[in-house]
Parts: sequence; structure tokens; C-alpha cells
Amino acid sequence: MKKYIIIIILTALLVTTATARDFAYTYQGQTINYTVIDESAKTVRTTEGEETWLLGYTAITPGNINIKGDLVIPDCVNDGGKTYTVVEIGDYSFRNNLYLKSVTLPAEITTIGESAFSGCSNLQSVTVPKSLRTIGEEAFFGCKKLQSVTLPEGVTTIAESTFSCCEGLQSVTIPSSVTSIRGNAFYNCKSLLSITIPENIEYIGGEAFVNCESLKKVTYYALDPITIQGIRQVNVSNISDPAVANDLAAFFGVDLTKMSVGSKVFDQSTFDNAPLYVKAAALRKCMEREPWKNFKTIIASDNDVPESRLQELDKVRGLMNR
Repeated sequence: MKKYIIIIILTALLVTTATARDFAYTYQGQTINYTVIDESAKTVRTTEGEETWLLGYTAITPGNINIKGDLVIPDCVNDGGKTYTVVEIGDYSFRNNLYLKSVTLPAEITTIGESAFSGCSNLQSVTVPKSLRTIGEEAFFGCKKLQSVTLPEGVTTIAESTFSCCEGLQSVTIPSSVTSIRGNAFYNCKSLLSITIPENIEYIGGEAFVNCESLKKVTYYALDPITIQGIRQVNVSNISDPAVANDLAAFFGVDLTKMSVGSKVFDQSTFDNAPLYVKAAALRKCMEREPWKNFKTIIASDNDVPESRLQELDKVRGLMNR
């Protein structure tokens, strides 16, 4: 009899855990749909978008529509007399919203899902809390009016195409905790003026900063700069793979633990027009390693260079190119 009781209880628990419950909550005049993640922990995410097949193509319906203007997502929401903490923005949750202008994320948010705000072409600002740890692929893809973003310490990866085609993005603060910038992360950010690459970076993916035609300054203060080669990405831990071994053969005698492999990271206009600022102790290594050695101007400076000095350097380069 006890066995049957245990089985019944376990079955009930599994059903409760597996069943996602949605509800709507209105805050400051904006109604958002939420999905319970963990009933016992009282945590929720904004409801994810739904994928459907239509004539052989995937169509995605955002999890939240009819959101306009300035959106403040509350820290906590209520349903059925219970209070839940908002900890995630669901995949495709606000995708292709043309009326969203600004977003303030809740204080306990840890995750922004895949394509959560992609295609929000009128989104101008996003306030990100210190709790954020994970950003999904294409989270802000095509947010053409987004002007600046500050990512908090604790974020370790900027995923594929996270800020791709954010044509109005002028500044981004990348924390020292970031070790990986994936492919196309900032592709076609035409207004981006400067970028500081964290010292502890281990990987920069292909075309991460391609078509960033306004870049005026690239700072990379690592004492031992990584090497990025223009070949296909390989898994250096799987040398038994013949294809991988063939790629690695080109680097005989090279310390692969100091190498990040991918296609080009910057384009020629950046090499020509944006000076690379490095620490004096790393100057020689940067002049020898890909892609850093391709910068036309490499400046050894252990301190940040003021804007006035950058303008002077721009004038000098202009005279030299006449």
C-alpha cells in the first residue's frame, strides 16, 4: 500500500513540475504575460514566443504584444494571492515590437532569452541590473535606435549576434568577466565609436566587429594577447579528429593554449582608422600576433587616452593620408 502512495505522490509532483502556468499582470499600465518557472521558489519569466510552421517556414508569435512606449518590468508580480520574483526574460518575448522605446529590467533578472528584444527597431535604451548573467543569441538583434548598453560584471559570454545590426549603438561597456565574444556579436554596429576588449578574453568569433565603420578606438590591455587566425573554428581539445588535426598542423610549434581560432574579427577600415591601445609590456606581442598586428596604428599606453588626444591623432592621420 505504501508503494502505491509513494507512486501517486511522485506522479503528482511530476505533473505539477512539468505543467507551466501562465498568467497576466499589469504594472504601470502595461500588461505582461508571465510563466511560472518554479512554483516552490516562486520564480517566473516573461512568457516566451511560440513557433509555428506556416507554408514550410517557421513563424514566431511573441510572448507579449500590445506593449508600447516605456516599459518597466517589475521586480515581483502577484497571482492568486502569491508573489513571484521575475528572474528571466523569455525567448522571443518582445520580438519585433515596433512601439517599444525603453526597457527597465527587474533587479533580480539573471537571463535575457534568445531574440528576446530582436527587431525592436524603436528601442532606444535598456537598463540592465547587476544580477544579469546570461544573454541569449540575437537578444537585441536589429535594435537600430539602441544607443548605449552597460553589461554588468558576471556576464561571461556575449552570444552570437547579440547586438548585430544595432546601427545606432555608439557605446557598449563590456565587463572584465567576459571571456567569450561570439561571432557577429557587434556586426554592422555602424555608429560604435570605441570598444574595450577585456583582458581575460579567450575567444572572439568571426566578424564580431565587422562593419563597425565608425570605430575610432580599440583598447586591449591584455599582457598576453590571444591570437586569432583566419581559418575555420576548430576544437583544440579533439585532436584525434582528422579534420582538426589537419587544421592544427598549420600551427606546429605554436602554443595553442594562447590561441582563439575563428574568421576575421575586424575589417580593413578598422585596421586603417582606429588606433589600437595596448599595454607597453604587450606591444611587441601585439605587433606579432593576429589580428592585432594589422592595426595601422598601435599605441602603447597603460592609461586611458582622453578624447582630446584622440581628436589630435585623427588630425595627424588625416594629414599623413593626404
